[in-house]
Amino acid sequence: MKLNILGVVLILSNICSGCVDPFCIGESANTGQVKLMGANLSSASLESVDLDYANLSNANLKGANLQNASFWMTNLQNANLKGANLQKAHLKKANFRGANLKGANLQGAIYSESTVFPKGFDPIANKALLKPEY
Repeated sequence: MKLNILGVVLILSNICSGCVDPFCIGESANTGQVKLMGANLSSASLESVDLDYANLSNANLKGANLQNASFWMTNLQNANLKGANLQKAHLKKANFRGANLKGANLQGAIYSESTVFPKGFDPIANKALLKPEY
C-alpha cells in the first residue's frame, strides 16, 4: 500500500507508532509539530520537508531521502537513520542521542553546537557544517 499526501500540511498531527510506508510528502511541505514516535518511514521521500519541533523518537527513517529537510529542535532520539540522505539538511538544535546514523549522508548538512549527536559520531568527519545558533 502506498500513501501519498503530496501537498498536504500536517500541523499538530499525532501518528504514534503508525506505519506509513512508503511515505511521500513532496517538496517544501510544512508539517508543523508532528508526532511520529516509532513511525515506519523507511525509504520515505521527505525532501525539503519542514520537521521543525517534530518528535521522531524511535522512528525508522532507514534509507529515507531527507535532503534539504529542516529538523530544528527535532527529537530524533533512538531513530534509525541508517543510510538516510541528510545532504544539506538543517539540523540545528536537533537531538540524535542514541540514533543510528551509520552510512547516512550528511554532506553539507548544517548543525549547531546545541545539536546532540550519538556518542562517538563525528559530524565534521561526515562533512556536516557547524554554523552559529542564530
